[in-house]
Amino acid sequence: MIRGVKMIRSNLRMKKTMGLCAGWIILCVIGVAGCAMVVAGGAGAGGTYTYLRGELKRTVKVDYERVWEATNKAVQDMELNVEEIKKDSLSAKFKGYLASGDKFVIQLKSEDPEFVSISIRIGLIGDENKSERILQEIQKNL
Repeated sequence: MIRGVKMIRSNLRMKKTMGLCAGWIILCVIGVAGCAMVVAGGAGAGGTYTYLRGELKRTVKVDYERVWEATNKAVQDMELNVEEIKKDSLSAKFKGYLASGDKFVIQLKSEDPEFVSISIRIGLIGDENKSERILQEIQKNL
């Protein structure tokens, strides 16, 4: 009889421990996933973009040259201090500083003849609001 009671108590302790471990695992997974990515909707025709690890990304269904021209115009219209521009037939990169002193990088990548990926990073850790503002200016010129 005593042996049966000990086994019941042992089983209860094991179930309780397993339940706590499972709970911690679930919380850790949710915490990591929550920090990994934010998907946000833009206003009006802005569409959606992803903001992951400080970098805003959007893929548009527009030819590469047109996105290049729209980005170049946006940078000029916003009077951004561009220090470096690199461009070839598949990709482009704008590097410079905002008036606030924050560094920015805008990258364009031709995914195929119809789609171009636009990525924007402000500073080391990113600034979603400023990145979104630059994206809106690019989209306005498309």
